[in-house]
Amino acid sequence: MKSFVRSPALLWAVGLAALVVAPARGDVPPGPCRVLGLWIGTYQSAVNPEVRGLASLDVAMQEQQRFAGEVALISLVAPGSCRGTVSASCEVTFIDESDMAMLLAQGKIVGDVMLLDYMVQFRDGRMDRGSLMLIGAPR
Repeated sequence: MKSFVRSPALLWAVGLAALVVAPARGDVPPGPCRVLGLWIGTYQSAVNPEVRGLASLDVAMQEQQRFAGEVALISLVAPGSCRGTVSASCEVTFIDESDMAMLLAQGKIVGDVMLLDYMVQFRDGRMDRGSLMLIGAPR
């Protein structure tokens, strides 16, 4: 009876072919996290505990790690367009600049919750920073 595998090179080639056509594992996404959709939640100032309220992030466009949408921190920052990035490990950064203020937020998505630290620099020199928690159902 002849052996099916006649040489180490053939064995190596078959093993390599099996790796190439093997399906990707589902536990690690191949690209950045998806952030498309409406995210709603709350913010809380770390500077002044009385400054808190509702917040929203509506992401209308995502191309790979870059996204764009509209963000609002009600009673703190008026709704405005934002742009940002999201990594394969679900780390998020976005910025919103308007005539009144600049908002920068950074954090992470855990499940369907976005946990962020924010900093707002108002054009009149005032500043605020705190935490932002948004819950969403990404598209």
